[in-house]
Order: sequence, then C-alpha cells, then structure tokens
Amino acid sequence: MIRKWKKTILHEAEELIIATLENETKNYEEPNIYQLAPLLKLDINNTTINIDVYLFVTKPRVDTSSRDPQWLESISFAVLKTQVKYDILQPFNIKQFEDAMKSTNFRVIDDSIKDTLTDEFKDKQKDLIINILSNHFSKYFEIFKKIQSSLSIFDF
Repeated sequence: MIRKWKKTILHEAEELIIATLENETKNYEEPNIYQLAPLLKLDINNTTINIDVYLFVTKPRVDTSSRDPQWLESISFAVLKTQVKYDILQPFNIKQFEDAMKSTNFRVIDDSIKDTLTDEFKDKQKDLIINILSNHFSKYFEIFKKIQSSLSIFDF
C-alpha cells in the first residue's frame, strides 16, 4: 500500500515538473527546425531523491506527449541528459546542480542538423540545467521534505 502511494506521489510530481519544464523550454525552441520535449524520472530512496532529466530535441510538429524515453528518442535529433541526487534533509544547495553539469550528456541522434544543434546547445547547456531546473526543483524538494518529516514513509 505504501509503495503504491509512493509511486503515485512520484508520478504526480514528475507530471507537474514536466509541465513546468515544457513551459520554460518553449523559449529555447525553433519551431520550424526543432521542438523540445522534457522528460523526468524521479525515484526516492530514504531521504535521497534521484532525478533523471532528459531534454529531447525533437523534429518539428510531432506529438511529444509520450513519457516513453525510447519513443521520444526515435523522433529526436538529440537528447540532453543529466542526473541529480538530492538529500531532502540537507539545505537546498545550487552546487548539487552545478555538479550535475559534470554528468550532463548531450548526444546527437540524427546528424541532419548536428552542427546547428551542437552549437546552440553547447552555448545554452548551463542555462538550461542550472537556471531552469534549480529554480523549479527547490519547490518540489520542500514538498518531499515535509512528507518525509511528517510521515517518515520513505524510510524503507
């Protein structure tokens, strides 16, 4: 029962964060060339939240509503991926996101617009990861911290 509830909470948090990221990344799109499709996977182990963030650079005017990373990859030119681990008992620290920059991987899938994408995303990579993600995740970390402190449901 608790595991099902935990899975439901994580799924709802993923959906809310993805919706926020979709709005934030619209500013970086070139609608006739590519669109951006963020995807997020959350997992929690005791007090540590593991976050896998994907930003798929997809072909223009395709449906990106799927939450399947393999399908999104099949319609993409490239993918930007980073991983963050965050202990909700620790104060929020932007350094964790800066450390995540070191694990960021930008991979070109379709070479047809490789030069355009590589130049554009190399320049904007730090802005995308640090500013967008850190600004929004701090709010969600507080929610997990409150749940953890009041119910201790994530201690397995």
